[in-house]
Amino acid sequence: MKNNVSLESISFQETILFKELALTFKDLKEVKVAEIPDHEAVSRLSKVVEHHTGLNVFFDFTENYDPHVDVPNLDRNNPLIIDMYREFVKSTDGLSMINKAGNAIHGTIDLKNSKVSGVFTEIKVTVYMGASYISGVRFNENELAAIVLHELGHMFTYFEFITRTVTTNQVLAGLSKAMDGVETQDKKMIALTSAKKALKLEELDLKDISELDKDAISIVYISSSVEKSRSELGYNIYDLTSWEYLSDQFCARHGAYASLVSALEKIYKGQYNLAFRSTGGYLFVEVLKLVLMPFSPVLVILLIVIDSANGGTYDLPIARFKRVRDQAVQYLKDTNITKENRARVLMDIAAIDSILKGMSERKQLATIIHEFCSKRTRDERTYRKLQQDLEHIAMNDLFVKSAQLSQLS
Repeated sequence: MKNNVSLESISFQETILFKELALTFKDLKEVKVAEIPDHEAVSRLSKVVEHHTGLNVFFDFTENYDPHVDVPNLDRNNPLIIDMYREFVKSTDGLSMINKAGNAIHGTIDLKNSKVSGVFTEIKVTVYMGASYISGVRFNENELAAIVLHELGHMFTYFEFITRTVTTNQVLAGLSKAMDGVETQDKKMIALTSAKKALKLEELDLKDISELDKDAISIVYISSSVEKSRSELGYNIYDLTSWEYLSDQFCARHGAYASLVSALEKIYKGQYNLAFRSTGGYLFVEVLKLVLMPFSPVLVILLIVIDSANGGTYDLPIARFKRVRDQAVQYLKDTNITKENRARVLMDIAAIDSILKGMSERKQLATIIHEFCSKRTRDERTYRKLQQDLEHIAMNDLFVKSAQLSQLS
């Protein structure tokens, strides 16, 4: 991985997976709603995903679910799972697999080709989406493919961070064992140096920490590993929005930039999201909350919760769309990009820009008051805004203008 304020995970892929998913959804859109769950095209979706990513995915279109994916009970300590959801996740399946395999489990993540192998191909994952999403004209086949790619991104990155944390744990366990009974400072430095090299912590200074006990040393190594991830990935993987950002990025790097944003636009509009309200609509709802507060505080709290529906696990719509757009700009930096791909990406960027023009960065009055009263919330907002601004600077429109000029040559 490279040090970059932009997240670096999977490489930019050809659009084959995106196109094959879209073509399959095109077939499903011609089927009656009641027949969709059992149609052969549903199993075809699974085969397409398995062929291109190695993921073992079952699609459930039987109920009127909003799109989501079940998190496997492999590792409840995965850093992508935020604390509020951790109590609902277990490690039972992961422990069972370890016991069955005799502690010898092999699974790899290929970031270049966006593919898993080994044990990660055996873990069955279910993606849910209501058949009503597929039928009708609300979502086209490209948008449905983008939605599925986002859900696949959840599972790919979940597996990816298992490999990251397991590697760190194994090295720390080995270090702790090596430190037991170490008699000389030279031997201690050998063990520390080996762990430093294994975790690739080039900036770690061993002179000071060599005087610490082994528990304190482990803490230093863990902290350094977290900081290294922040440096490599461009942001803290323990942020609330991490998993959604990673999943959007997975989708975008398969070429579904504009389709993801247009699908999300329709979902947000269906939720009457603040970013898409007219000035009159926004003011009406905020005044209504104030008027109703003395008479029906429970209703007002419900309205406030609805307007804060994402619970901090997603970026606000404008920031989220800009991050997807930044991925497209990042791809334009590739000196080997073909003229055809450059033209496609530029069209996607133009489509995203058109959507962004119709959006507003609004906050409900309750949010403004909460930020005013809570320093922690203000600091979190400031940090997140700074990170997003840094990303956007790195993906500035000079690359877009340069790509547009290249198309003229």
